[in-house]
Amino acid sequence: MKIVSWNIRAGGGKRMQGIYDQLQQWQPDVIALSEFRGTPASQTLAAMLAEAGWSHQFQTIDPEKRATNSLLTASKYPLALLDIPNHPNQPRRWLATQVATPTPFVLVNMHIPNFNTGFKYPYHQAVLQIMADWQLGPAIFLGDTNSGKSYIDDATGVFWKREHKWMEAIEELGWVDAYRRLHPAGRDYTWYSHRNNGFRLDQAFFSPDYFPACRSARNEWGVDPNNPNRRDALSDHAAILLELER
Repeated sequence: MKIVSWNIRAGGGKRMQGIYDQLQQWQPDVIALSEFRGTPASQTLAAMLAEAGWSHQFQTIDPEKRATNSLLTASKYPLALLDIPNHPNQPRRWLATQVATPTPFVLVNMHIPNFNTGFKYPYHQAVLQIMADWQLGPAIFLGDTNSGKSYIDDATGVFWKREHKWMEAIEELGWVDAYRRLHPAGRDYTWYSHRNNGFRLDQAFFSPDYFPACRSARNEWGVDPNNPNRRDALSDHAAILLELER
């Protein structure tokens, strides 16, 4: 089974067709998108995915604020929406679903806000508490966390101590950062600043009982055939690609 998590940047816009084509090339079973929106481009993308077989979908669009960054989870397997108590108070940026694979699991699609919003660290704390209390079986929390370990997940030590400690706290709870566990020395960044400094802002965290099902975890940039040498032609983020036992 394959899962893709991808920040598609500002709803996709004119890049929508290329994003769809790239998802078709990757052929995941489950898709988790962030910076998905209620705009025509994003909604067309959702409809195209449904037509192509990812027909089970949930999105977190605010009908009154359609240009606000939100989430989409689309699956070839049935999905059930989960209301997890004490989840982060960011309804557009949190989407928890049960995926009805032969071995069902919970997929939490996250987009953690930037520091300057004032919501980042409360979101961090809510995630840690949910992970500490977790009793819902196999699970993956994944997405754009705007977080990482200093000098490990960034090139220049920009991540603050609180981001670094958050990542360590997740490990201490037994949850597994799949990419880092499988690539201890990996420096595959998922976002670059205007100064071309690299950051691994996107992660997939497995519950302790579910990580043995993870066969591979990698980061991959979408490719626009019309502009193949431009890293951010389809999005300014690389996608997370996971392969699991069914």
